[in-house]
Amino acid sequence: MGTGIATGTVVTAFVSGTGGTGTYTVSISQTVSSTQITAQSYTIWQHEIGTDAILLNNVDAIDSYIETNSIGWVNGGAGQKATLGTNRWVRLERVEPNFNQTGPMNMYVTGKSYADGTDVVSQAYAFDPTTSKIDLREQRREMRLKFESNVTGGNYEMGNILLSVDLGDERGTGNP
Repeated sequence: MGTGIATGTVVTAFVSGTGGTGTYTVSISQTVSSTQITAQSYTIWQHEIGTDAILLNNVDAIDSYIETNSIGWVNGGAGQKATLGTNRWVRLERVEPNFNQTGPMNMYVTGKSYADGTDVVSQAYAFDPTTSKIDLREQRREMRLKFESNVTGGNYEMGNILLSVDLGDERGTGNP
């Protein structure tokens, strides 16, 4: 428990300031003026303000990412509702990112050979707001794309991502 803060205290209103030093109204009929309130060894942060974690003069990036659903011929393929009847891997040759972004981002190709297999993660493919395409040669039987931002001031909104894919190898992996 923090000094002068009762157990069960919850911030209920923000009276003044901009998320740092300010006056906070809390649930246990008390007002606390502080940059950081610590109660029961937990730090209370104001969310949905800015893009970074700020404590006093320390500014840290907040790691965030989004990941697509599985992409693959075995689960219907791109734009397909039913399987194509083939057990081929999907080969990804180009990604055209469409982000309204601030700062650089990374893309990772993740996937596995079978539903209960182990994920294999690619190298990081870096891109920035001026990148029109990412050329690569990755293939997986079940593929997912992960887009990550982990820089101070980083922010993004995803648009319509275009993929250039083809049928990949038809091969076993030794894991029947």
